[in-house]
Amino acid sequence: MRNSYSRLLSWHAAHIRSVGHVEFGATILRTRSKALHDVLAYVATDDKYTVAQLRDLAADGTFYKVQFRNLWLATLGRVVIIQALEETDTEMGASDLEFGMTCLKHANNYLPRIQEHQQFHRLEIEILKERARIEEARMLLEANEFLKNLFYGYLLSDLDNPTISRDPETYKSWMTGFNRPFIENGLLPLKPSPIRQPGFNDLNTENAPACTGGPKVSVLMTCYMPDREEFLTAVNSILRQSWQNLELIIVDDASPIEFEPVLEEAENSDPRVRVIRQEENGGTYRARNTGITAATGAFITGQDSDDWSHPERLATQVEYLLASPSTPGVVVEAIRTDNALVRTFPGRIPHGPCEVSFMLRAELAREVGGYLEARKGADGEFRRRVEKYTGREVEILAKPLYIIRIGHDSLSRADFMPGWSHPVRRAFWNSTRHWHENTLPAQLRLTPKSAAPIPIPARFKVVPPRTAPEYDVVFVGDWRAYTGTQRAMIDEITALHRTGEKIGILHLESVMSPSKETSRLSSEVQAMINAGEVGLVIPDEDASTRVAILHDPTILHFTAHTSINLTAGTLIIMPDMPPPSKGAGDTIYLPEKCDQLASKIFDSRVIWTSSDPEVSRLLSSYEPDVLVDPHKCPVAFNPRHWSHVWRSLPHVPPIVGRHSANFEAMWPERFTTAAKIWPSDGSGEVRILGDARSYLRKYGKTKFPLDWVVFRDKEIRPEAFLRGLDFFVYFPDKSYPQGFSREAVEAAVCGAVVILPKSFEEAHGDMALYAEPEEIPSLIEYYSSDRSAFSKLVLKNRHLSYSFDNQLYTSHVRYLEELTNTAETRTPERHA
Repeated sequence: MRNSYSRLLSWHAAHIRSVGHVEFGATILRTRSKALHDVLAYVATDDKYTVAQLRDLAADGTFYKVQFRNLWLATLGRVVIIQALEETDTEMGASDLEFGMTCLKHANNYLPRIQEHQQFHRLEIEILKERARIEEARMLLEANEFLKNLFYGYLLSDLDNPTISRDPETYKSWMTGFNRPFIENGLLPLKPSPIRQPGFNDLNTENAPACTGGPKVSVLMTCYMPDREEFLTAVNSILRQSWQNLELIIVDDASPIEFEPVLEEAENSDPRVRVIRQEENGGTYRARNTGITAATGAFITGQDSDDWSHPERLATQVEYLLASPSTPGVVVEAIRTDNALVRTFPGRIPHGPCEVSFMLRAELAREVGGYLEARKGADGEFRRRVEKYTGREVEILAKPLYIIRIGHDSLSRADFMPGWSHPVRRAFWNSTRHWHENTLPAQLRLTPKSAAPIPIPARFKVVPPRTAPEYDVVFVGDWRAYTGTQRAMIDEITALHRTGEKIGILHLESVMSPSKETSRLSSEVQAMINAGEVGLVIPDEDASTRVAILHDPTILHFTAHTSINLTAGTLIIMPDMPPPSKGAGDTIYLPEKCDQLASKIFDSRVIWTSSDPEVSRLLSSYEPDVLVDPHKCPVAFNPRHWSHVWRSLPHVPPIVGRHSANFEAMWPERFTTAAKIWPSDGSGEVRILGDARSYLRKYGKTKFPLDWVVFRDKEIRPEAFLRGLDFFVYFPDKSYPQGFSREAVEAAVCGAVVILPKSFEEAHGDMALYAEPEEIPSLIEYYSSDRSAFSKLVLKNRHLSYSFDNQLYTSHVRYLEELTNTAETRTPERHA
């Protein structure tokens, strides 16, 4: 008999197949979850092998006899390799890299060498380059026409880099390849290095024809404890610009006195250089604002103190802006290299828009108020704010006029990895985007005395707080979607907030989320963060809370456990989905394992509770392995949020709808039953909100009935959807242990007649009608034809909705906290 972990993997593998390999691979990299590798392995092997088992097969030589889904195997290899490169344990990293290459190489043997699969073939070549297997990499590259020409053939050029080839004779061919982006864009090529060895600090070209006259450009460069060679390389790249009418304003961010000589060297090198010395360290963007104030040019742009600008950069940007006066600004493309001018970095592309190169008119820069004073991330915010303020997009010139030096201790290096950015970066980005999109353009202007318009994350504050944040309650969940789970947590937050509790939220991705967003939280939650109603807990930053509340236990199985630094006195798990009954086939989560993981991750006492009587009964069967609340958890519900969409008369013909999640068990066992409940015979219109593809899979269909209207997540607000329904009808498979539906409560408040299975009566009481499937058509016909009966029923439901007492919910949370304290006193070994 298959064990519970195998059943768990099988269930999630079936779900992930509908997601697709590209999206799921991106999810693993974005969340840094290694626990999801087993799910990926199960998809790749049709539910036969975990990663550990595949490693054993690779060790004994039988790996190659397995029948694989090669796209999924390539995805497994790719994520294992990229995460192995980040591994701090050298031995583990080497082992993971070897296994990842075994998967990737085997899959690539079967995947066509086309653009669709280039990320897999490219990574194999990149790793061979890292391992100094140059000829093998070259052979694969020569056989791949797409990769040979990707971004001017940079992969082939890098193999000729003497630093990689270990052959000084390849310098000439490397130089030819490295210059392709410049030559093919009509730019001056680089001159050979005097020592015929690639080096960032030797970047140079022949002198470009001087552009004299024209408006002055103020180039802002900030620095702190600059490395002399790197700093002077950046300085000289500006002083050698063909655009002569410029000033270079260097704002030193309070470097120690020993760096004064190099600052003086730059200051004395050219009369166009000015050095401003800050009295205290305030970060790059405060220093840039100092530069904006001091600038005397008509245009302002930036330059990092360890990068290099092509001598035609400023001229190209100025000429574009002069020819396009309505364009608010322009950025150029950058090439990313290391100190040896190698552009190949596994999992990354070598080029992209360069935020620091943003050039705009000085008066516009001052008008919008300059940069947000944060330690990181304000480049992109400034550009996007200019776009929102002016109502016009900044132009991106696809010319490689800037070279970024990476592979050193830059401010941003630790915040970005292939497929991943630090949660604090995403938090800052989300807050700024919400501010821009929900603020009138005139109100986007900053003033010296204005408070920060968004909450600046602690790590990004100019003066970080000295102590870690402390909360009363933190809600843990995936906040990207706006489904019933998120709406329930928002109502619970509101109820607790009114009692004076300090609330935080911790965003951890769930593989069950219907959202296609990669990082943005739902606008409703982001509004609460921006307004300061809740604090955003960054996973790897220290924080503590008396109580944490989690609705989706699957998160515990698959999150990156070691990257969570929130500690909780009590963790309350309120699952919306039922656990498996003992020996069940469908296993969405394992309560005992979740309980152990929760205790370990949050260093907390754990208790389970539910508002669904069916879920509560199943949870109680897991005692004493888990602590279960013996009482039904009260529902927190805010009817006023829904009352503005209420109505009392049905449509003609009636509109029948339901909310759907991508679970087959949420549909009736037989197709004939589903067809009777949600008809397609013209007797009414059927509307579905949510991912209804599970309907197709369950009944072996390829398309929905013609008179169905299916809305996916975020295509329509739930309030608008429910307002349009006359009847909300929800009937899951009889084997699915569910007895409460929040969406049914919301539908009732919005004026729909709710029809549910009789098993839901215990939780919903008089707010719904209860019937067998064959009785539903006659119920709908009766209430559609008798408008008075319909109106009385929805009026009654509206009245009943106000009977929810949110104080009961808040009191119950405190009761659960006390209960865990008592249980811990009695059985301290349970969480040892």
